[in-house]
Amino acid sequence: MCCEPEAKRWKRVTLIVLAMVLAVFSILYSLVEGSVSVAFGASSAASLTLLEFGTDSLIEVAAGVVVLVKCVRFFLKKKTPTTNPHFTHPNLFTLRTI
Repeated sequence: MCCEPEAKRWKRVTLIVLAMVLAVFSILYSLVEGSVSVAFGASSAASLTLLEFGTDSLIEVAAGVVVLVKCVRFFLKKKTPTTNPHFTHPNLFTLRTI
């Protein structure tokens, strides 16, 4: 009975919602982490390391937003996500032009 279309649909919806929840948590955590580290880095010590760490957290926020937007698009399309044929090369570290 696991191969029914309705069961597959609910499993897909559940996984996409879980991915969205994890993306939101990751974004919020990185925002707090980055804000705190930038605030302490810019305070009396003026620590370059903390400022760098805060900047890295902002990059993580941007990546989390990309993941969240992708999940929302999959959720609203109500289709099964497909892979991009340009990025299915076995060597994952090779960037290919589109």
